Amino acid sequence: MKLIYKGKFEDYDSLPKADLPKNAVKFDEPETIEGIVQEARRYLIPLLVIIGDVIIFKWVFMQTFSLDFLGLALGLVLSLPFLFVHELLHAFSFPLKTEVYLYQALKKGVLFVTSTAPLKKSRFIFMSLLPMVVLGLIPLFWWIFIQEGFYSSLVLGLSVLMLLGGAGDLFNVVNALRQVPKNAFIQLSGINSYWYLEEREEC
Repeated sequence: MKLIYKGKFEDYDSLPKADLPKNAVKFDEPETIEGIVQEARRYLIPLLVIIGDVIIFKWVFMQTFSLDFLGLALGLVLSLPFLFVHELLHAFSFPLKTEVYLYQALKKGVLFVTSTAPLKKSRFIFMSLLPMVVLGLIPLFWWIFIQEGFYSSLVLGLSVLMLLGGAGDLFNVVNALRQVPKNAFIQLSGINSYWYLEEREEC
């Protein structure tokens, strides 16, 4: 994987365009980053439910829950550089020798990577969920068993923001599950996603 930093996102025409097959079908999704962010906000609710359930579980079954505010604050601060790690995990999910482009649109509240390499539906879902699982879910469940204190609060603060930061990825996964047939390929082009089935050659 070759990561290419493109810097500040300027306009949609600057995004790489794929050479799509004729049978490619565009996802039913917003045409702007703002629209995608707006749609992704709906997925904050189920993520907050997961976070709340884990906290309640620790409180009820482990009979402990307290916060060290210095540790919590440091965890929240560390979430900023970890946004870059989040995007790296997306990038490393693409095939070898693939060019992946990293953009920052901080005024829109996002960093994002894109690539025109086609992915099987299952790999697209894996690529989308990997950062949220590695940086959010796993540390959050690990936090249950950490003794209360500075380190525990740091892990909680970091994992919560990393989990919530995956709302947009969860939006993409739901779109793939709802719209894309089994064994189809998904390919990014510009701001949009497309899916297609490989056409078999007739004998």
